[in-house]
Amino acid sequence: MFHRGLSKSYLSLFFTALLLALPSKAFSQGACGVPADAEIFLMLDFTGSSSEIEVTAEKDAVRNLLDYYETASTKPRMALGRFNTSASVEVELTTEYSLIRQQLDILPKAGSGSTRIATGLSAARDHLVSNGTSFKPKYIMLFSDGQTGGVTDTKKMAALIKSEGTYIFAIHYPVPKDPTREAPGADLMKFIASSPEIDFYRSVTDDLSAAVQALSHNIVCEDGNPCTSNICDLSTATCKSSEPDSDGDGVLDCSDICPNQDDKVVDKATLKDKDGDGAIDCQDSCPTDFNKVSPGLCGCGAADEDANQDGYIDCLGCAPVDTTAMKVSMKKGLTEQRKSIRKMALKISKSEDRKSVKLAKKSLKASEALFKEATKLAKALPNSEIKCASRYCTTSQTHRPALDRLRQISTLLQQHVNYLNSISVKAKVKIPKKLIAKTYTVVNSANLMVRQFPPGPPQCMQR
Repeated sequence: MFHRGLSKSYLSLFFTALLLALPSKAFSQGACGVPADAEIFLMLDFTGSSSEIEVTAEKDAVRNLLDYYETASTKPRMALGRFNTSASVEVELTTEYSLIRQQLDILPKAGSGSTRIATGLSAARDHLVSNGTSFKPKYIMLFSDGQTGGVTDTKKMAALIKSEGTYIFAIHYPVPKDPTREAPGADLMKFIASSPEIDFYRSVTDDLSAAVQALSHNIVCEDGNPCTSNICDLSTATCKSSEPDSDGDGVLDCSDICPNQDDKVVDKATLKDKDGDGAIDCQDSCPTDFNKVSPGLCGCGAADEDANQDGYIDCLGCAPVDTTAMKVSMKKGLTEQRKSIRKMALKISKSEDRKSVKLAKKSLKASEALFKEATKLAKALPNSEIKCASRYCTTSQTHRPALDRLRQISTLLQQHVNYLNSISVKAKVKIPKKLIAKTYTVVNSANLMVRQFPPGPPQCMQR
């Protein structure tokens, strides 16, 4: 269908203007507005590309949506989730919106990790299937910049969800303020969104809350016809459906060969197939490239091929990266923690406070078990990984569980260091401050390197 980058000033008037601009054929379809007997899963983007400002905007958009429905005579059940390479359900379907607000307050301030939109969609789908009410309309509201690993998996999951009757709102955010080009990830987010695009896709540069609330007006208005736009007329609280004409040429989009060009003034050359690839130019993103109708990973005029047969398309600049230094640093951090814990436990064992001695021994035993587990995990990690120079590539998470567990163990060992330090005070045993400070320095250095470690083979997205 069509796409418009909506600025803050336009969003608040968007639906009013739309009612006046679209062709007639509009008809009343049912009650709408604030009452919404539906089920909505809000899936937030908490990936590494989501800054504190962007995560705050997502949280505020959800809070505003909750405020909008809070006093409704019929409140939709809502669930909250977040995703990066994995996904979690933070709050299950509920009309107790205070639970969602509380969870928003304790979620991290910024995102982390790589991106797998497919996992977020899958988690939302599974929750709605398991906990939803069969006869109620279901919606997933996905927030993302659309740049993800596993594009094929994402498309398959989105197609499955839509085929099952669940609607997907795709909130493409943040989008650079550059009207001369389409933002990266736009094609994928449009694919993810249900049809028609105008009802379910938004490209947002600034006022995220306004865009989310504008879309929420349309909940329960969708008529299932991909050719129609279905909106809520807030002045009459009724659903209205109409077929859009994106280019204003009098030909409705579903019947328009070139829906983004006025047929009355269209350049007849665009109706031709300049490169002879079977797609007319106004529908061909690479009109001078016989081998492509979309840019793919390498762009128009460049083949998406793997000439050296290393498993990665040549233009992506993929090559092995040595991760030995990371593993050495990680091992050094863990060893330093272990040495400190042993020294502290040994000093406390000489105390006359039997209770403190017993607690120190217990802490030492638990620490040794953690160190043994960590050593085994670190040894199993590879000494090299593939990393791509292209900004269109990210990484999957083959080794993510092991790395996450290693960081968790490091945190637990540091807790034992602090615990033994507190015991030493009660046992009146003096522990050198340098001993504790050194563990923090070494561990922080190791964790910085771990965050740069590219876990698993790269996954690359379409431009």
